[in-house]
Amino acid sequence: MNEREKEYSSKFLRYDIDGKINLHTGAMLMPNVVRALALPMMSAHGTEFLEIYHNTRKMLQEIMKTRSTILITVGTTTLALDSAINSIIEPGDKVLTVVNGNGIFSNRTLAMVKNSGGIPIVVGSPSDRPVSAADVGRALDNEPDVRTVICAHVESNYGTGNPIDQIGKLTKEHGALFVVDAAPTIGGTEVRVDDWGIDVCVASSFKGLGGPMGTPLYQ
Repeated sequence: MNEREKEYSSKFLRYDIDGKINLHTGAMLMPNVVRALALPMMSAHGTEFLEIYHNTRKMLQEIMKTRSTILITVGTTTLALDSAINSIIEPGDKVLTVVNGNGIFSNRTLAMVKNSGGIPIVVGSPSDRPVSAADVGRALDNEPDVRTVICAHVESNYGTGNPIDQIGKLTKEHGALFVVDAAPTIGGTEVRVDDWGIDVCVASSFKGLGGPMGTPLYQ
């Protein structure tokens, strides 16, 4: 390592973060979670694990305000969203897709819709502003054969929150399915899956819920 690399490492690659407050939208593990991760692994087929698994699903139903089934899977949140999209959208389906400017996550969702063979009907907004529910309503009126509406609750790299409660109402009136990426918001802000007409909600274990990475959630 040369002197320039050492200087960069000392300035930016900090690992001595004990005692600091982590305000990042990524993994935020509390000390009790870290201690739990240090315990010996248990069998995924044993009664102890199954009890924990089903109790966790019940608690998630309370957090997400839903009576629907919660599935806990393995992988990234992107994988969970991509799986949901490919399970719902068939080639040629029109999909109203909310895109917040240059937001990474809403544009990633747009790419997933295209990769699945869907025809995206894009309703956009500037990166730092939420999409207008009125714009979504007009798009649904102009495209009566839209079968699915997809929206990120928050475009987290800009902190832009979309009005998914209003969009859910419009989607239900249109008779389409409503898919929401709530990865950064479940556990951190109110999400009422049933009341807001959300048919599929994808969340993340390692953001607002404060758990380890690698266990995305489906409703």
